[in-house]
Order: sequence, then C-alpha cells, then structure tokens
Amino acid sequence: MKKYLIFALAIGLVSNVLAKPKKGEVVINLTKVSSSLSAFENDADKDFVKNDFVYTESGVAKYDDVFMESAKISATIAQIAGTIGLIKEEKVVLNSDFAIKSIAFAVLDLPKMEEMIKTLQDKIKSLNPKADFTGAKARNIPKAASGIKVAGEQLTDAINKLPKLIEDLEDITKKM
Repeated sequence: MKKYLIFALAIGLVSNVLAKPKKGEVVINLTKVSSSLSAFENDADKDFVKNDFVYTESGVAKYDDVFMESAKISATIAQIAGTIGLIKEEKVVLNSDFAIKSIAFAVLDLPKMEEMIKTLQDKIKSLNPKADFTGAKARNIPKAASGIKVAGEQLTDAINKLPKLIEDLEDITKKM
C-alpha cells in the first residue's frame, strides 16, 4: 500500500511540473480572453480555455504581440465553441449568467475576428527572425521561428472554425 501511495504522489508531482509553462512561455487563461468570464475560470464545466493556450515570448515586441494575440484568438474560439456546444446540448440554460455573459462576449468578438486574424496573418508574413534577431538576440531565432509556426497554425484553425461558430451564434441569439 505504501508503495502505491508513494507512486501516486510521484505521478502527481511529475504531472504538476509538466503542466507548468516553460521559461519564456506565457499562459492564456479565461480571464485574459474575457474579464467578463473571470467568474467561470477553472470551472471544469465552463472554462474551455483551461490554461491550455500558451505562447512563447521571443524578446521582441512585434513578435510577442503577434504570438499573444494569436493564442488569445485560439483560446477565444475554444471558449465560444465550448459554450455553444453546452447550449446546443441544453446543458446550460439560455438565461443563466454564464450563457448571457458568454453570448454577449461572443456577439462582440466574433464579428471582428476575421479581420483580426487576417491582420495577424499579414503581420506574420512580414516577420523575419534572421533579420530581426541579431547579435545576442540571435539565440532567440529558434523561439521566434517556432512562435511564428504555432501562431500561423492557431490562426488557420481559428479562421476555419469561424463561419460555423458565427452561424451557430446567430441561431442561439434568435432563441434568446
């Protein structure tokens, strides 16, 4: 029994260490996505961001801003998709505080999301780590290249999900 307890504690410690962001990484949480949803942060049934969205800081503001905004958009899409799923499955009542705040947030953010994504995609095309990271900063070229790749993937995924989310959101708002 004692061996199992020690093993379980060791697994818990290892998973806790693995769950923490690495140096230079920043976690996007639900509050960063929308302060109006902060009451639902870490709620297993309502927080679809769950601190799963991370971006790497490169040390150059124009890169870090793109990485952060891309991660926030990806987290926003996840939160709205999860919320819409709960509403469609009737696991959340439309007049609940969570549904009202979530739908209000979605109605404000989704319509401008496509423009934001396209702007960020254009910014990504203009990034050139080899030119922007010289001297001592050259050691951050791999971080910047990785960040560009991840941000691009996040934005592509978001723009692909956007039309269906907008359609679902329109259906839900008609019922309110």
